[in-house]
Amino acid sequence: MSLRGRSPSWLIAAATVAVTFAALAHVWVRLQMLSLGYDISRETKWRHDLGEQNQRLTLELRTRMDLAVVERVARDELKMVPPDPRAIRVVKP
Repeated sequence: MSLRGRSPSWLIAAATVAVTFAALAHVWVRLQMLSLGYDISRETKWRHDLGEQNQRLTLELRTRMDLAVVERVARDELKMVPPDPRAIRVVKP
C-alpha cells in the first residue's frame, strides 16, 4: 500500500487526541489558577482580620496599662479603696 491510497483517518485521530489533550491541559491549568486565586483571597482576608485583631488587642493593652483606668476599674467595678494608713503594719524579716 502506498501513502496516497491510505486514508488520512489516523492523522485525524492523532490530531483529535492532541487537541483533546491540549484542551484538558488548558482546563486543568485554569482550574488550578482559580483554586490559587481562592487561596490567595482567603489568606488575604485572614491577614486583614489578624491585623484588625492586633489593633484591637494593642488598644486594649494600652488601656489596661493606663494607671488612671486601672484605678477607676479598681474603685468602680471591684469596689476597692486605699487602705486606712492606721491599719498598715510593717513586718520585719
